[in-house]
Amino acid sequence: MASPKIQPFTPIVPMIYAYTTPEIKRHDGWIKIGYTDKQTVQERIKQQTHTADVRAQLEWQDNAMYKDGSGEYFHDTDFHNYLTRQKGVEKQGDAKNEWF
Repeated sequence: MASPKIQPFTPIVPMIYAYTTPEIKRHDGWIKIGYTDKQTVQERIKQQTHTADVRAQLEWQDNAMYKDGSGEYFHDTDFHNYLTRQKGVEKQGDAKNEWF
C-alpha cells in the first residue's frame, strides 16, 4: 500500500516581476513592477489586466530574494524605492503608481 502524501503547508516563493502593456500608447516606455507570493506571476498579471481587456507582456521575473546570500526576501515597494532613490529612475504618475 502506498503511503499518503501529506503536505501540511504550501511552499511560498515570493516573486518580483515586470511587464509592459504594448497596446496602451500612454504607457510607451513604461514598465510595471510588481510582487506576488500567493499565486504565480502569470496569475497575478492576469488579475491586474484581464477585466480591462489589456494585453500584458511579461518582461522579467525572478525570486524576490536579495542576492547577497542572506536568504532575506524583499517586496516590490523595496525595489521601487531602490529604483527611485538610488538609481534615479523616474516614476510615472503619483507616488502610489507602480509604473517606471
